[in-house]
Amino acid sequence: MRPASRLLAIGLCSLLLVACASTQVTAIWTEPGTTPSAFQRVLVMGVATTPTVQQAYEDNFLAALQRAGIAGSVSHDMGLDVRTRRSPGVARAIERSGADGVIVTHLAPDAVGVTAPGMRLSTIPDADRQVVPYYQRLSAEVARPGYYSSVQRLRLQTNLYDAKGGRLVWSGRSPPLDRNSQQTTISQVIDEMIQQLRVDGYLP
Repeated sequence: MRPASRLLAIGLCSLLLVACASTQVTAIWTEPGTTPSAFQRVLVMGVATTPTVQQAYEDNFLAALQRAGIAGSVSHDMGLDVRTRRSPGVARAIERSGADGVIVTHLAPDAVGVTAPGMRLSTIPDADRQVVPYYQRLSAEVARPGYYSSVQRLRLQTNLYDAKGGRLVWSGRSPPLDRNSQQTTISQVIDEMIQQLRVDGYLP
């Protein structure tokens, strides 16, 4: 790994240890016209610049699910990482996991205007609605050299998909994460994501 890439990976890993002062979920979208159904087993698919950061995302999320009494698995145990983008391979990994729900999570550049805790969205990009194409596109974007190089603040973006049909049912973002803050751990951010998913009826 080149020195610059190594430093970037270390910086992103640090966000798994420190985050922001407020952790209320925002930019929440839920599938309209449907009654939420709680998923019993969840596959966590982290998207990151390196397999090391991916594993850290996924292990943090899996630990939080287990603390909440929810069964789960992680995509790095299924052989997936940022380099795995072929549709059949992604679909097979989801099927092999035995999960009925799929969480895709990554650190996204902060979006201007997405600030109010509990804010609900009425629409979501069409490109985000199916898990396999979304994962493929996101993996390609994050893997581009310099994707995070000019980003000062990030948000933990989390999408939940129905594994059977692959459709998006829930999406949410954390408040901005500041790499220099030491007030809130990423585990607290993830815990609040899971709590919001439970409040909205998508986790038991």
